[in-house]
Amino acid sequence: MEALKKAMEGRSSVLSGQSGAGKSSIINEITGSSLRVGEIIEKTRKGSHTTTTTHLLPLGHDGFCIDTPGIKSFGLWDLKPEEVERYFTEIATAAEKCKFTGCRHIQEPDCGVQRALKKGTISPLRFESYCALMNELKEEHRPR
Repeated sequence: MEALKKAMEGRSSVLSGQSGAGKSSIINEITGSSLRVGEIIEKTRKGSHTTTTTHLLPLGHDGFCIDTPGIKSFGLWDLKPEEVERYFTEIATAAEKCKFTGCRHIQEPDCGVQRALKKGTISPLRFESYCALMNELKEEHRPR
């Protein structure tokens, strides 16, 4: 936190990202403010969407910090299914151990990603996100 605080000195910094990621909690820690924060949702182990307006907070001697409402979703454009794993570094690393080139890591035999998932070196939540993106792309490219 100290390194982040130092990096923000003398600047106007914006914290933005997914809902429930902890942006307001980080800002509370850095500024000593008491922005409202939500509880951690047990099922997802993520925070809940709490911030609904943008807040400008002074940083000690010089600079400002801006808290923004979280982003609930995003869309994909011009992304090919074979590119998705590059955005999940742990999946890309495990994919190097797949037996077959072009493995999608869903149900193919001798899949390095499936082995890593079973070992616990890939988070099930991250793998679910990967699968959701792959399914979204499959639907997007399906002939109508």
